[in-house]
Amino acid sequence: MIAERHLIQLGLSEKESQLYISTLKLGSGTVQEIAKNASIKRPTAYVVLDQLVEKGLVSKKLGSSGTSYIAENPDKLEGLVDKQKFALSNALPLLKDIYKEEVNKPHVKIYEGIEGMKKVYFDTVWKSKSEILYFASIRKIDQLYPGLLDQWVKNFKTKYDFQPVARELINPDKEDLEYGVEFSLSDKNRQTRVIPKGFPTKFVGTDNAIFDDKVMFVSLEGKLFTTLIQNKILADTMRTLYELAWSASVPIEEYIEKNKEEFPDLYKKLK
Repeated sequence: MIAERHLIQLGLSEKESQLYISTLKLGSGTVQEIAKNASIKRPTAYVVLDQLVEKGLVSKKLGSSGTSYIAENPDKLEGLVDKQKFALSNALPLLKDIYKEEVNKPHVKIYEGIEGMKKVYFDTVWKSKSEILYFASIRKIDQLYPGLLDQWVKNFKTKYDFQPVARELINPDKEDLEYGVEFSLSDKNRQTRVIPKGFPTKFVGTDNAIFDDKVMFVSLEGKLFTTLIQNKILADTMRTLYELAWSASVPIEEYIEKNKEEFPDLYKKLK
């Protein structure tokens, strides 16, 4: 029924709509009469008719023959709408305050195991709309998951052609340098820099990325966990720290050039 559908859109439940229309048709009636007309069980009708009384759409009259329910003029529905508008006007400022708080609240997801890490890369990192900033211990990844990075490098262009421009900071370890050279040769959209030799600290047991409004941290020590944090303020702060580290690091081509005697094979590849 069209009228019933409109009443539901105004906020009445299906049974409230059915019983209100039945009361309108009868003008007035007992619970049994109204329930029968609406094809609703009498115990349910008792409860729902009292709800309609509270909303001002039906009135209740006590008589010698029992209680009867009388339909109010449909104009009363405008009062119901006015109440909804009033409630909304009072609720909106409070809801907006909550929304502002939630906007700045970091959203954190944690994934377990190698499949969890792959899911984050495939579904989120490599679909980034902004430049991706990587920093990682390639040596550790290669130790724990031999061949994984080689597989990604070889298949990258055919499977993951949505990869945007990227930069990567790596350690001055042989495994890291081999990886950096391979990616430099296969992906011209990527720049790689190396932490200066002799620098007091290195990336240890982690794989990380900054992109869009997100930061990813992969803990490779012990049980593998991938933590994905979505928060623009945190992501922008990490970008600032990344830029400081980037400016203090050495382009991989320059690093290999300076250390060509130590890494002759890599030097030949770049040439």
